[in-house]
Amino acid sequence: MNTIARVRAIRWNKAALVSETMKNWFEIVALISAGVWAIAQFTVKDEPSRAPNFEVVTDISWAAGPTSDTCYADWDVLVKNESARAFKIARANVTIWTFQPLAPTSDKPVYIDVHSFRPRQTSQYMFNRSFLAGSMPLVKHYAPTGTASHTFEWLLRKPPKPEWWVFRIDLYDSVNAPLPTRWAYDWSEPCATSKRPEP
Repeated sequence: MNTIARVRAIRWNKAALVSETMKNWFEIVALISAGVWAIAQFTVKDEPSRAPNFEVVTDISWAAGPTSDTCYADWDVLVKNESARAFKIARANVTIWTFQPLAPTSDKPVYIDVHSFRPRQTSQYMFNRSFLAGSMPLVKHYAPTGTASHTFEWLLRKPPKPEWWVFRIDLYDSVNAPLPTRWAYDWSEPCATSKRPEP
């Protein structure tokens, strides 16, 4: 091989090396870009649906009791997993407390905050009970889109004077959790023939 041919071969090899190197870098950049795009798509679109999210729907109804001075309270609670991942309810706490009806003292409406009447001491609740796994259908493992429902039923004596009752359920993701993951409540006049509109 003469000198000119040798120089051309060297130049061709260098050009091929540069071309191959650039091709490799383009492939690396493309892979990195695809990875960033996939992560962004997962974070923006999929991650919210994978976060624990569940709905709690409640409904209170009343029925006549075995005697004229008693009635039944039926409180329906539905829990629905609306996320793409499973979650667990490890404990449910159900409480009932009462408060006296409020009356406007002027033409302005009175704001009703039922939780401001919540007892400070557990002994002052009309009902206060914790439910663990196996004691009630709501305390369980929920698969994606899984649901569970339960009807709490009480027999009570009609109050001698007007009052309102508050029914609240607190759901915890662990038995010893200090704060509930989700909670819901209803309030109504005891033994009412018609329900108060949904809050």
